[in-house]
Amino acid sequence: MTTPIRITSIEESKAGSEGNLIAVAFPQSTSKNYRAMVEIAEKAKRYGEATLGGRLFHCAVFGREKEQASAAVMVIENVKDWKGTQIFVGGRPLDRFYNVESTVKCYLNSTDAIDRNAYCNFIYTDVADESSLFEWVRNGKYLVPCRQLQGFVREVVRHPIGTPEADIQAAAIRRGCFWCPNFEAKTFRHIKGREVLRLGNPAFFKLLLQRKK
Repeated sequence: MTTPIRITSIEESKAGSEGNLIAVAFPQSTSKNYRAMVEIAEKAKRYGEATLGGRLFHCAVFGREKEQASAAVMVIENVKDWKGTQIFVGGRPLDRFYNVESTVKCYLNSTDAIDRNAYCNFIYTDVADESSLFEWVRNGKYLVPCRQLQGFVREVVRHPIGTPEADIQAAAIRRGCFWCPNFEAKTFRHIKGREVLRLGNPAFFKLLLQRKK
């Protein structure tokens, strides 16, 4: 492992998050895991210590490599709830840490994928409200660029405000996964139009079987 680049302030960790996976600045703590977290943070791509308000902070910038992402997961899941912890992505602070841990873990898992798109992307089928037991209406199918957005796509599809790319990016902001290096809003697109499947159609029975699984 290469020697980390030294940083001397929380501001440097914020700036360093641009082009990297994530940056964390966490304070000295009485937690039993404190020393272990410092040792992991010291292996980050960039690391340093800083004092803010008379309090010692450990500043770590984690790169996008698998080993760096793994270290980031361990640190974040331990320090995110410590009073004073700050997290930075893309050169800016995260105002809230909602979904940050699961997003980092998801990114780490993607580093094991043969095909990143196969891991990250999914197909969303918008089923019309007028569907019934005898007739199934699909308004369309959409390629969605992030599995973290499951449960958030219907609003984007049913109530568009901007362009498809802008709307799915806004949904990612609300979900808290917009900063993931794998997220590409331009991937979002309509891939199949309206379909009506009626009782007796082989595709209708296939769909019912899929829904029972």
